[in-house]
Amino acid sequence: MSLMNGLELVKNNQLRSIPSFDIGGGNIDFIRASFEAAELVKSPIFLSSTPSTIKGYLGYKKYVHIIKMIATDYKTNYAIHLDHAQKVDDVLEALNSGFTSVMYDGSHSSFEENVRNTLIVKSHANNCNASVEAEIGIIGGKEDEIKSKKSNVPNITDCVRFVNETNIQK
Repeated sequence: MSLMNGLELVKNNQLRSIPSFDIGGGNIDFIRASFEAAELVKSPIFLSSTPSTIKGYLGYKKYVHIIKMIATDYKTNYAIHLDHAQKVDDVLEALNSGFTSVMYDGSHSSFEENVRNTLIVKSHANNCNASVEAEIGIIGGKEDEIKSKKSNVPNITDCVRFVNETNIQK
């Protein structure tokens, strides 16, 4: 068993898909079931949850501690992932608590603010050997705890500009 950042997990997986299990803020039964399923199919996994669920259930440090404790019973490579964090402070707290993969969702911000915040997140994640996923644009509907009635799908120019300005792919 090895805790990895998201990019390491993907690179070591030889082009197979990697499941991401939402473990409900740190539910022990969900964590064990996720590891058991991963071992059954010999796949690495992302163990994921959102900021409000983690904070409402265990808190960031206990979330990481419980996952690491349970992981010692398994031989699966895994990453501890924070999904759809809209606040930089949540991402920084997660990284300081031992998360190895984070998703900063700056889609609610202006393009410029999203770039600035993504760069802050990326710098801190690099110092923690964690990977970063970032988001621009909005597709209306509900995803995790984020709801939007409007859509703002980015064009290819904005996508290329975002990647160039944040260097997020590395």
